[in-house]
Amino acid sequence: MEQLAVAKKHGLLNGAPFKKKPSLRCYKCHSIFHYRQPPNWILRNVLFFLPVKVYFCAYCVKYRYILITDKEELKYEPV
Repeated sequence: MEQLAVAKKHGLLNGAPFKKKPSLRCYKCHSIFHYRQPPNWILRNVLFFLPVKVYFCAYCVKYRYILITDKEELKYEPV
């Protein structure tokens, strides 16, 4: 247990350095998104060619629509 606490302090995980991925943030209030909402019917069936993802911001209490591909989304911490 003590070794794990030291490893986090120095930025190491099992002896190897690690980088923490950034989190997706609300563009209005800059807080981290709470969860991802499934797209509605119009986004799924009419605008299927757009890479729109829907996230919920708990601070703003609003759904935010973001144009982000699946490949770009992998660069961020999962919500």
